[in-house]
Amino acid sequence: MEDEVSQSGSKAVYPSCDDMASQREKCHVIIQEHFPGADVTFLAHQGYCSYTFFVGPAAEPNNEVPPRVIVQFRKNTFDLNINTAAEAKSTYDHYAPDTRLLLPLSHSWYGSSVAGFRAYQMELVEGVPYKSIAPDHVDLSEAEFKNQVKLVEGFANFIARGWPSLGVPQSYCDGKVGSIIPEKLKELGQKLPSTQLRAVANSTSKSLDSLDLLPIVLNHGDVLPSNIMVDPVTFTLVGLVDWAEAEHLPFGTCLYGFENFLGYMAVPGSKHPEFVYYNRAPEVRLHFWRRLRSLIPTLQSSDHRDAIILAKKIGTLLWYGFAWDDGAIDRVVNEQDDADELVYLEAFLAACSDDLRCMTSHRKDSLASGFFSTTTQQVNTASNWTSRF
Repeated sequence: MEDEVSQSGSKAVYPSCDDMASQREKCHVIIQEHFPGADVTFLAHQGYCSYTFFVGPAAEPNNEVPPRVIVQFRKNTFDLNINTAAEAKSTYDHYAPDTRLLLPLSHSWYGSSVAGFRAYQMELVEGVPYKSIAPDHVDLSEAEFKNQVKLVEGFANFIARGWPSLGVPQSYCDGKVGSIIPEKLKELGQKLPSTQLRAVANSTSKSLDSLDLLPIVLNHGDVLPSNIMVDPVTFTLVGLVDWAEAEHLPFGTCLYGFENFLGYMAVPGSKHPEFVYYNRAPEVRLHFWRRLRSLIPTLQSSDHRDAIILAKKIGTLLWYGFAWDDGAIDRVVNEQDDADELVYLEAFLAACSDDLRCMTSHRKDSLASGFFSTTTQQVNTASNWTSRF
């Protein structure tokens, strides 16, 4: 059950909020008051900013108990914007959970120990985190290859839902990240630890006008393997959880997360981490971009093609160029403290050139026809990223 309903994720692996962890029993009491007779399970996988429970029917069903929901306690400093959550549900449909505020935990109701927290009720997104079933070896079997193709097809379907089909899209970025993109890129261009990375940040900053071709849409703010829910049997992408950092950004800004379907981090947390691509990653990449272009024909124009790759590059720079640091996200990563983040940054930026090749490909042959060599394709890691950019 715990694996089935694990919902939480964060940019790094941290313990749950320390000042909330000691209040588990009090949280149980609060949930039981709202859902009398329900079974309450503390989830095995907890995020840094939240404290999460599964609430389900007891052995003897009670019609007043909602069937299988999530209740999450969050500090006010990490609260969820209910309007954003509602927009996510409206835009992305079943890929985003329905979310509502259960209650603010005021001092008068429950005492000072839980004051300053809010409780939210969320629709359960079935499945398991992709992180728990992602292949961790280079050579994919035929079955594993087909699973990855199915996953990226689902991810393309998810991304395409953000493209506005009716109405007038938002005209500007108004969130914590989006409102200061030029300033953030300028800071990265000055402070990133290598000449090559600073050059990429500066050249990206000079190209921002190209983003005017893309609509401003709600982007998921933390597209990590732990937040991507997958059916472990069919490998269908079920949905994404943890929309706390979602905000309005140029379409495609969250595409940095796509790279996680193409490889894995070897020896994370060590002195020499390495992001390793699967041997058939080029084929999977090509399949994704063909699928996305078929869903959004506008992306077949060269100008829109370049713009969406730029948006992906900006998302990569912003999400991996700044350290998490308890949610502050205001320190540029460095070699001493952020080895994993730098590996992701270098590998994912290098991959943008592969994306561009896929976007410009007009070949009509199938994935298996030899457009890429699956036997001689080099495994690309941070050590050779500069030669590919």
